Amino acid sequence: MSYNTEYRGYWDGRLSDFGNKIREVNAAIVGTQECQDKDGLAQASGYTLVNRDGGNNMFYNPNKVTLVDGSVGHMSIPRDNYAARTIVWAKFRVNSSEFLFFNTHLPHNHNEASSRNTHARIAQQLLRKYEELGAGPAILTGDMNPFASNGASMGSLEDNLERAGWHKAYQAVGNPGYVGLDKIFATAHWRSFNGRDRGTGRSDHPAISVDLTLKAD
Repeated sequence: MSYNTEYRGYWDGRLSDFGNKIREVNAAIVGTQECQDKDGLAQASGYTLVNRDGGNNMFYNPNKVTLVDGSVGHMSIPRDNYAARTIVWAKFRVNSSEFLFFNTHLPHNHNEASSRNTHARIAQQLLRKYEELGAGPAILTGDMNPFASNGASMGSLEDNLERAGWHKAYQAVGNPGYVGLDKIFATAHWRSFNGRDRGTGRSDHPAISVDLTLKAD
């Protein structure tokens, strides 16, 4: 699940709605963006917080997956005028299989990210980190702000991931919520199905989810 919870909602009574939406979708792992109260959202949703650092907080259901000890990390990517930007990650185990889960919120095209090629460079940075972490099955969730790379000579984040063998597992339809910003990507190890918008939970973005199963060797 990927869910931009809208930063303003944490002080106007919507935190419980955000938590209820996460609980309703019932995903194994949730990548969030704009989370302003990670402990509050963990309590409201009943999910376990993955990362205290790096922003873009992730949460998981320990009845569905196991967090691999020592696997949590984050790295900076070019910022825009709104906020510092990062990619966060962790490794999870389901049955006997382990996989990487990345989550991010890509910048608009200003400040350090003013170049239209910034998202392509971030994709290459992500792919290098993926290889450093041992590669294998991986998932990426996030608010990808794809408009920021319109017309880029190096292509978009999506273009670069697809050239590396990843695929887009789902993209938000929106209405309600923003159209086409929120996406989930997966490596070729996965088969993806049942992708859909899940309502906004009173955010300005739709929560999105997709089912993923590892392909047989």
